[in-house]
Amino acid sequence: HGRYSYSVSAQRYYTEEGVFTVSDTDREKTVNLKPKFGWLTINGSSDLQGAHVYATNTNTGDELYLGVVPITAKDLDAGQYSLLIHKEKYKDYTSTIMIDENQTNSLKPSLVPNFARLTLTTLEGADILIDEQRIGTGTWTGTLELGEYTVESRKTSHKSAYTKLVVTAQTM
Repeated sequence: HGRYSYSVSAQRYYTEEGVFTVSDTDREKTVNLKPKFGWLTINGSSDLQGAHVYATNTNTGDELYLGVVPITAKDLDAGQYSLLIHKEKYKDYTSTIMIDENQTNSLKPSLVPNFARLTLTTLEGADILIDEQRIGTGTWTGTLELGEYTVESRKTSHKSAYTKLVVTAQTM
C-alpha cells in the first residue's frame, strides 16, 4: 500500500509519468502511451497497383523505401515527407505529405501514363522489329513508352524497310 511515482517510456512514444496509489481495491494502472508517429495508407486504381513508393523525411533527410502499392498502415515518424511513386511506363508521381501523430493519412493518387498503345502493320508474314528486338509478325499491337524507336520490317527474299517512330504525348 502507498503512493508510488511511475514513468513508462518506449522508443517512438511519449513518456508518461505520474503518481499511482496502491490500495486494497486499486492494484493496477493502465498506461496508454501516445505515439510520436502516424500511418500512411496508399491505394487507388488498378494502374497504381505494383508501383514502388519512396519517402524522404524533409526534416532529417532520411530516405525510406515504403514498399509496393497497396500500402496499408505503414508507420512513419510524424513530420513532413517528400513522396515519390514510381511505376514503369508511367510518369513519376511526387507530392509533399504531412504525417501527424496518431493519425492515418490515406492517399489515392493517380498515375499519368507515359506510354502509347499502338498497332503496327507490315507485309503478311514479315517480322516486325523495334530497336532490333522481334516483337511480332504482320501486325503487332502493344504499348511503347514515350521516346524514339527504329522500326524494321523484315521478310525473307525482301529488302528490309526501316522507319523512325517517335512516340509522344500526342500519340496517346
